[in-house]
Amino acid sequence: MEIKYKIWLEKDGKVIFGHGREELLQAVAECHSLNAAAKKLNMSYRAAWGRLRASEDRLGIKLIESDAAKKRDDPNPRGHDAPGKIPAPGKRRRFLS
Repeated sequence: MEIKYKIWLEKDGKVIFGHGREELLQAVAECHSLNAAAKKLNMSYRAAWGRLRASEDRLGIKLIESDAAKKRDDPNPRGHDAPGKIPAPGKRRRFLS
């Protein structure tokens, strides 16, 4: 028998951040492209963009920065440390200082 759980953050009943969005940000950091990150995670670009946009709106910060000149996307410093990095049970963590 295993105990399993999922943790996510909500605001006004809407998801702000969770494991899926953390995976998406990590994939953006690796691929330097939201489109490539979405493909890596087997999701559409539109779904990836929509989830990140919703989280950005609810958090009030940009999670990724786009550089059109370099044709690359990267998590911004605050986005990279966003609340998707949920601590292990029994550990405390301060989010978005």
